[in-house]
Amino acid sequence: MDLPHTFDAWEKRLVNYFLAIGPDGDASPIRAFEVTPHTLTMACSASRGSEDDVEMAFRLMLSRDPLLMESLRSGSQRYEKPDVPNCFSYLVFTLLIDSLLEGNSTHSGAFRHKLVKWLGIDTTVSNLRGVALMWESLVRWLNERIQEGEPLRRLILPDHPPGWNHIGYTLRLSFPSRTDLRLVAHFCQEYPDAHRDPRVSISAFPRQLGDRASWGLRRAFNEFRGAYYMQRRALSDLPFWHLLKRAATLPGSPTCHNVTVEMLFDADKCAIFFANRDEEGEAEPFISLNDALIAVGAEYSENLATAAEFGIVFFHLVSAGRWQATSVADNTVFGLHVAFAERHKQKIGDRLGVLVDSDAWAITTQPLPLETIKDALREAKLLSPKQEQIVRPCLSGGVRSDGVWLGRPRFLPSIKSDTDHYVTHSALLCETGNPLRIDHGQLKASQPIEGAFFIHPTLLRGEMHAPWSIRLQFISNAFPHMGLKSARYQLPLLRDWMPGTSAHLEVCTQDKLEWESEELACADLLEAVYASGRRGWEEAQIIALLRCSDEAMNPWLLLQSLRDAGIIEPRLRSGWKGRVWTLKEPCIIEAHRGGLVFALVEGALCSRMTEDFKLAVEGLGGTPFRRLGITPWAAPLIGAQDVPVKVLAERLGWRFEAETPTPSAQSLAFAETRHQALFYEPSDVWSWSAGRFIRGEGAKEGVQLLRLAHTGGRDHDVYRVEQNGYSVHYLSRTAAIASAHAQAKTPLFEWNPEEETIVVREHEGGLPDALATELRRCMLRNGGPRGPEYVYPANAEMVRWLARQLPDCIAGLPKKAQLDAPSLIDFARRSSGRLRLQWRNGSAIL
Repeated sequence: MDLPHTFDAWEKRLVNYFLAIGPDGDASPIRAFEVTPHTLTMACSASRGSEDDVEMAFRLMLSRDPLLMESLRSGSQRYEKPDVPNCFSYLVFTLLIDSLLEGNSTHSGAFRHKLVKWLGIDTTVSNLRGVALMWESLVRWLNERIQEGEPLRRLILPDHPPGWNHIGYTLRLSFPSRTDLRLVAHFCQEYPDAHRDPRVSISAFPRQLGDRASWGLRRAFNEFRGAYYMQRRALSDLPFWHLLKRAATLPGSPTCHNVTVEMLFDADKCAIFFANRDEEGEAEPFISLNDALIAVGAEYSENLATAAEFGIVFFHLVSAGRWQATSVADNTVFGLHVAFAERHKQKIGDRLGVLVDSDAWAITTQPLPLETIKDALREAKLLSPKQEQIVRPCLSGGVRSDGVWLGRPRFLPSIKSDTDHYVTHSALLCETGNPLRIDHGQLKASQPIEGAFFIHPTLLRGEMHAPWSIRLQFISNAFPHMGLKSARYQLPLLRDWMPGTSAHLEVCTQDKLEWESEELACADLLEAVYASGRRGWEEAQIIALLRCSDEAMNPWLLLQSLRDAGIIEPRLRSGWKGRVWTLKEPCIIEAHRGGLVFALVEGALCSRMTEDFKLAVEGLGGTPFRRLGITPWAAPLIGAQDVPVKVLAERLGWRFEAETPTPSAQSLAFAETRHQALFYEPSDVWSWSAGRFIRGEGAKEGVQLLRLAHTGGRDHDVYRVEQNGYSVHYLSRTAAIASAHAQAKTPLFEWNPEEETIVVREHEGGLPDALATELRRCMLRNGGPRGPEYVYPANAEMVRWLARQLPDCIAGLPKKAQLDAPSLIDFARRSSGRLRLQWRNGSAIL
């Protein structure tokens, strides 16, 4: 256990724990401190049960400090520093002494006696005027640092009687005392619903405010009561409510745990649930809401017991693609999903639109406005009386990078509290103008923003201070990940095409390689994908993230574009349906063109990494280049000329590849699966007229493509291609669609020789991964969405190569791409029976 032993070490730990703004961004002014051996242990990040050791280390440091007694008499004898006030450890010491006193006595003699006894010194202490001076100097130090933009909280000193000019601040800032905690715990036993219903607390607690209640408890209660009657409800972090919730969980009180149940939707709009208890460990996946609620004991939980018992659960959006269960329906711009028990299904009817069954529950397939939900529940006589809820301001959505928010306009978070009227301002008072605004809870900006900003509600009449404040730190460009490590990165990759041998990369395009500097439509998207991808995504998460980029863009086409560009890659969970996605680590490939060698970059990069690459190339005497995608939403491709490729990779610390894996040269070499699809049922069938999967049964003749789903929802979907009694199974949707088109001799792509592009003709489908990668490397340009279409770059040479890999899949081929008889015989022989050679109209065809 690494405990601090010096004054400097203790000062930094204590300032960081008690005065600094934490990861949640809470910047509300400090009105009280709770200093106990337990909070000291938390400040030291020590393990539970080590309170005695932590207290002993603190005592030893202070008892050996030669400046302690003089600081208590005359103020701190240490100089202030930019990062620490160099007096806070002494003040924490006085707060600890007060917390060790029994009762709420203001007798200074008891405090002084406890002080010397705790230190273990044989002396008397009469003058503690320096304590008040240190409190006042701490306020000045905090205000100065906050004006310079430091993430610290303001301290509001309480009034005290004129005679309390030594330890008066300490006595009134120390809260709660042991007596306060026991008093409130007794109140919670007498009124078990007090910590759930604020009206019970406000009406019943004044009876407890007798002689035993401290000044701090009285102030905290009056502050809470005043804010409540001012129609404030985001009061969860106020001292009184925090103490009430804590007292309700003490031994002897009825205890309940909190559970988290989140819902995501996969590619087929099927709901998947992740649940855990008290946010401990990784959330476990479940195929139905009923299984998730039972597994975490929601009916006995603090937050979902009422909803589980009543049979109505609401889901609100908390992050990209994640909908979290709650018992209360709150108004939100994103709408709410509603789940209700099977016993309510007949009463609800079709009032909430299309529903999907999830074991013993039914769930709305689309998020609905609050008023629509209320009207439906009122008509069904299921609208329960609204219980007042005390909440805390909550930020949702957005993208984080190393604990700070990404300041790209399309990916800013939203805030949910008890008001729609906010004040925002820069943390630096010297800055003029405010690029950040809030519209119906959604943070907005016209340009990427950087820096720290405060958000608090507009002051109401009579309020001196806002009841809460949040500090948000933004960066315009993501920080590079130190490592891509999570359980998702250990899962096997999902492949569309069989691999071949490794070989040197030969580039076929003769275009000039230069830095194309046009503005990218996908710039914000690429930065957000990199920033949010350190742990990977569930497919529903990344699709929700891609939807934020532009309402007009199809997120599935953007997903395909990112995969084809080698930025992300899909993986399969063992024995569980659905895909997860992970970033691809950066790599430098040695490429060749006309006898010249140059560097080609692959993998996920952020803007800072791109700048590092440019600097490293220029430092080695080379010239960087950037090739824009074929559409504005296609990712750019970067590389460098006239540079030692391996040395460049080593300097950047990126992986180096002198030879790259090539796709299998065999035609139709799709990655099949040995999965026999036992206990599976047909879910969707490919419609040749619509160019997508639809519900129901398709035509029985010819080639049929089916999506098979596990009857228990506990395994991956399997795609089956059937023809003349012969069937092949795939785990890849892309491979299955391309294979079906090849067997049906129905083109999936069309070549445009004037533009040198290949367009996907159907609403779904695309090039198999290995073919798309080879096309990108040879053309040195990425494909991407163009409106509703998906486009790949391809010259005549690459089209002929693709035609050999995917016979009968490309329309508009040049005459040279037509295959001769020996080639057709070779393809039929290598296709394992999937292709048959036929003689029609005097020529051989497949």
